[in-house]
Amino acid sequence: MENLASGLKGPELKQSNLALQWKGLLGHIDTRFQKLQDQFDSERNSLQTRFQELQDQFDLEQNSPQARYQELEDREKELEEKVFNFTRKWNPKPRNYMTWRD
Repeated sequence: MENLASGLKGPELKQSNLALQWKGLLGHIDTRFQKLQDQFDSERNSLQTRFQELQDQFDLEQNSPQARYQELEDREKELEEKVFNFTRKWNPKPRNYMTWRD
């Protein structure tokens, strides 16, 4: 290094030092970026795994017999209500007509 430094004059020496500093800085930035990239990949994989677990659990619950039974009961109640409303709308209450006994 001394031989190199002794062979270089003022501006050349400054340029060489700046180039070495720049190379060191780029190496540091590259290392930090790689660590951040690794952390990001790890977090992304963790979130994807958790999302898949939640999706599987949701699918399982949606297809469970109890969930299907509850869904059918809810639909049955809705249908009964529609039938009741329809019947009430189209079958008016009977009027009080005089019967033949009156």
